[in-house]
Amino acid sequence: MFFKKKCRQTAVVVHIYHWDVWQEIAKYLKQQRGEYTLYISLDIAISEEKIQQIKIAFPKAQMRLVPNKGMDILPFLSFIPELIKRGYQQVLKLHTKKGTTEFGDIWRKSVLDSLLSDCDSIAHAEAAFKANPDLKLLGPAAFFLSGKKLMLDNQPTLEWLCEAISETSIPREDWGFFAGSMFWSRPQTWKALAKWAKENKDLFCDTYAQDGLIVH
Repeated sequence: MFFKKKCRQTAVVVHIYHWDVWQEIAKYLKQQRGEYTLYISLDIAISEEKIQQIKIAFPKAQMRLVPNKGMDILPFLSFIPELIKRGYQQVLKLHTKKGTTEFGDIWRKSVLDSLLSDCDSIAHAEAAFKANPDLKLLGPAAFFLSGKKLMLDNQPTLEWLCEAISETSIPREDWGFFAGSMFWSRPQTWKALAKWAKENKDLFCDTYAQDGLIVH
């Protein structure tokens, strides 16, 4: 007798850089009733004491130390091959976003409230992806912005990336992105980009900028 292997449902990937913001994210995750596997990337400079605090709060979390390179994007993409291999159907991408002004805190709080304020947010996301096979990304509507209008300094790099990864060009029609880079998605959506990022990780820098880097 053969039994069909059950697909894993939900992974949550968090990149921790600002420790105080992680404490905030942890509270949101703790209140969730749905099942999920937690993957965490941490800056290699983090103390052993803080690593132990994470292990106590989330004993089953899968943690990975990474260089402070590629901001939250490169660490997230590094998990994608494993998530695909393990059969996860959806992944929630979070990071310890911290702006330089009070607006940054308001922005982060609004995004986290949208993604995880409901105790059944994980179940709602799972239902949405199951009901709509064409759904690729799911996130806060207030932060889904026009890519064409807000291309800023990123157009040359984006055109180059589209050609390098999929031999396509930027769509002529308008398209959107979730400002702040926190959202639900299918791991498979990032397969080609994750492969490219692994092969070209030296192109990612260890500096921060508000716009214009390859991560944007």
